[in-house]
Amino acid sequence: MQTVVVKAFDREIVEEGPRLEFRKRPSGAFVVALVIGTIELLQVFIGLLDLKGRFFDPIAGLDFGILGYVIVGIFLAAWGVSAFVWKFGRIEERYGHLHRLHTHEHAHSGALNHIHKHFH
Repeated sequence: MQTVVVKAFDREIVEEGPRLEFRKRPSGAFVVALVIGTIELLQVFIGLLDLKGRFFDPIAGLDFGILGYVIVGIFLAAWGVSAFVWKFGRIEERYGHLHRLHTHEHAHSGALNHIHKHFH
């Protein structure tokens, strides 16, 4: 089982071209899910406790149908900007030489040896 997991993880890391960032911060989808979950939880408590005021009324009135379109629009805009910057900013040509693929061999108990291939 360990060999399968190691090979699957190895395939996930190794890609064509350099990887400038690798899981150093939460993904956009995680942040969006956290914000939506927090808003939904607040809406439940606002309804249960019958809270009113400048802070609570806008949260209670949020329409998740419209919010969904806004979120999709933000993701599409971010994708478009990043594709534009990557293509026309020649990111790979400018910074690709800084991050070369290299390997490290590791030995584990049970005579399991594997090689990690990654960028620094």
